[in-house]
Amino acid sequence: PILIIAMSTGGVELTRAHWQQVLSLDARYSTSRAAGIAANRPLPSFQTLYLRRRSQLLRECPPRSAAYLAMRSRLLASMYGGGGGNMGSSDAGSLRSRTMSLRSLRIDTDFLSDGSFLGASSGGAGYTTSVSASAEFGGASVAGRHGLVDPGSASPVPTSRAEASRALAGNTTTAEQYAFAGVYCILDQHCQSSALRLRFANNDRTRLAAGAGDGRVSVSQVVPSPATVICVLDGHKQAITDLAWSSGNDFLLSVSEDGSARVWNVAKATCLREVPPFQSAASADAHHAAGGSSGSGSAGSVSAVLAAAAAAAASAGYHQQQRRNEGPQPLHACDFIPSNNNLFVIGGGKTSGFLRVVNLSTGLIQSTLRLGRPVRSLSFDTNEGRLLWAGDLTGLILAFLVDPLTGHLTRSRTLSLTPAAPLTSLQARSWISREARDPCLLATCSAGFLLLFRVMSGEGQLALRRKFCIPSPTRAAFCPLMSFRQGACVVCASSDTCVYIVDVTRERRPIVNKLQGHASPVTDVTFNYDESLLASADASGTIILWRRA
Repeated sequence: PILIIAMSTGGVELTRAHWQQVLSLDARYSTSRAAGIAANRPLPSFQTLYLRRRSQLLRECPPRSAAYLAMRSRLLASMYGGGGGNMGSSDAGSLRSRTMSLRSLRIDTDFLSDGSFLGASSGGAGYTTSVSASAEFGGASVAGRHGLVDPGSASPVPTSRAEASRALAGNTTTAEQYAFAGVYCILDQHCQSSALRLRFANNDRTRLAAGAGDGRVSVSQVVPSPATVICVLDGHKQAITDLAWSSGNDFLLSVSEDGSARVWNVAKATCLREVPPFQSAASADAHHAAGGSSGSGSAGSVSAVLAAAAAAAASAGYHQQQRRNEGPQPLHACDFIPSNNNLFVIGGGKTSGFLRVVNLSTGLIQSTLRLGRPVRSLSFDTNEGRLLWAGDLTGLILAFLVDPLTGHLTRSRTLSLTPAAPLTSLQARSWISREARDPCLLATCSAGFLLLFRVMSGEGQLALRRKFCIPSPTRAAFCPLMSFRQGACVVCASSDTCVYIVDVTRERRPIVNKLQGHASPVTDVTFNYDESLLASADASGTIILWRRA
């Protein structure tokens, strides 16, 4: 391995952005480096071990000049052959390339006077809504009625009354607040597979749950250092698709592509409850309607023979399609009902979708609701937990009213997005800043957008507030403590191996920070409750914990 060379060329001192580019450069060449030593000394965890050592050296002996990055890039290219995976010359260059790339990201803010989205100026995608009758909030938003935001502006930025919050934050800018001092640690317990989902425990900065592509779930104690794996929960047969902690962090809910849901007792590392896969049974009525009524006419006639042959072909095709549709239906999303953790909701589907409410104590299915398309994401409102949003495979956001006592689901509203692309994550927030207390919903669209909606009614009606263009987003989440700052930020994972911090109050250049260090697509991100640590996972199984400055 190439050690750090302290350079004193009198160049510009390295900034945090330069440091992240150095780590990103090493991460992108880690695959080539590991392949080079595999024949002599096989070591599956070599990539993560190398990145750990590099991060330690960067902290203890930081480079003194920006020219170090260019020199190291040339050395690595000469050793491993100039690609380094997805490494491009612009990434290995100077900060200027990074700045220009951030400037190229634009936000579309074409809104109608009622808050709905008009569409891209180039005639791009528009958004349409189909709703049922409901009692909406009267006119202005909650914050607008109290004079906390400018009623003539669609921006969620607070008014001058936010000075107290700015003082609590130290009167620093959003970019300064979300600067990172470096890598806290790197976890590699899933380096043989892929790390797909991450969840910090509620109001707990120390415990982190991770779901892997091989069906295992790990719980790690990340504070104090060094981080240790508390337990590994083994039971699912396929990739973990979602995780959820109970309010008291006693239980961890996991769902998988094998169609099963499991509730784990974390303290005992045992499975408390298993929900078997949902089976889509064939309908005999549909079969008879498709080809079972072809017995009219003479049995010996040519027409009867042809009709019988056509019916047999239709029946064979029907049964073949049914065999494809039958079997376990994969699960993609789960969550506990906030006001009653004895009930939890799971959603998924293969060709059609469904939602199920399960009783944790008895294991009984409280209610099942069939949907047109597979469910990909879920989010409850954070006030009473009586409102549930579900995002599906075709860009629909469905709102449901939930009875927290019985688990009964009632359809409420539907929002249709164009283009039709999967909604990979949803998260609701009661307010996006301390003074602007409008409830909001954040949606991640795999077509390359982050969408921020205003919740307009108690039945889940949504109006698009802002749309952000992010390169290949996978999942996004609100930053927990943004209510104490001027601005409101979300953190977004991307398939371009980067993690983006986005200020949703900015109309221009909303990305305030970009973390580089992963060598493969980032699959999930999560903050702990006090924002001291940010965890990000990638498709190669590496989990990086970033420490706030």
